[in-house]
Amino acid sequence: MHRQGFFVSEIPAVIKILKKKLPAVEIEGVYTHFASAKNPAFPFETLRQMGEFKKAIALLEAAGFRRLIKHAAATAGTIIFPQSHFDMVRIGIGLYGLWPSKETQAAFEREFQLKSVLSWKTIVGQIKKLPKNSRIGYDLTEDFAHRLLARLSAPAFKCRQSANKRQRGESSRPGFNGYDKR
Repeated sequence: MHRQGFFVSEIPAVIKILKKKLPAVEIEGVYTHFASAKNPAFPFETLRQMGEFKKAIALLEAAGFRRLIKHAAATAGTIIFPQSHFDMVRIGIGLYGLWPSKETQAAFEREFQLKSVLSWKTIVGQIKKLPKNSRIGYDLTEDFAHRLLARLSAPAFKCRQSANKRQRGESSRPGFNGYDKR
């Protein structure tokens, strides 16, 4: 994906810089993010990328960087490529019970189901009908093709305010989390 990081060919130079110019820097972990792990019919690029990641790990470990926390797999990689689990996995979308792609779902839904382990809840503060193609947002930068706009409140902000009050001793209601059903 080339978002961050280094090519394997650059790792020796990175190691040299770390050892000579930044000796106090401790590397705790190393990771990659697969660019195309979502389709089990096309594993080749993910397997190639995993091979490159293993080469990078070997170079770092040979240079003395030991006990690195290694991670590579998001939800699709976790499901399709068990060999990509390393020390931990990042199953973001899977935590919501959502499949990372139709292809992953088609290939694995008979084996297991994804179930949501968390949810986001809010209160609808307002629903507004807008003329078609209304412009919304700061500086009117968004073109709004739909006709309904819902304004959602942020209960997490209320929780934080309530927690701050409790910390300052201002709340007389122990355990109040900022969401009052009255």
